[in-house]
Amino acid sequence: MGIINSFITLDKEDKYLIIKTLILGYRIRFMTWIYSFPKLQEKINKMGDKKGPELGVYRIIWAVQATSPYILRSTCLTKAFTALVPLSLNDCSSTLRIGVKKESDFEVHAWLEMDGVVVMGESEREYAYLTDL
Repeated sequence: MGIINSFITLDKEDKYLIIKTLILGYRIRFMTWIYSFPKLQEKINKMGDKKGPELGVYRIIWAVQATSPYILRSTCLTKAFTALVPLSLNDCSSTLRIGVKKESDFEVHAWLEMDGVVVMGESEREYAYLTDL
């Protein structure tokens, strides 16, 4: 089933969630290009200050996972921040973590945890934990 057919079969609320998540993902991706990391963090924290519509954690994660392949050069940080905003709006406590892996190449990775469980991103076991955001 193609992307258009998949989208058409969604109910009204899921279509709305997908569109909002796609817009948010592009907005965050654009912000990662133009802002320094501290300024990006400040802007994203402000985005999560308001109260949002009631959404379940798994619906938010589903929407981010479904839309991220369609965001130009989406990174693990883009995905984590895109999930972090609606989770914050729904009073879901989550932690954005950053770690590194050094095998043949140096690699940095971001993931999102809730109550010690990874909800967005690869397993943190592969990465040496650096900091929480």
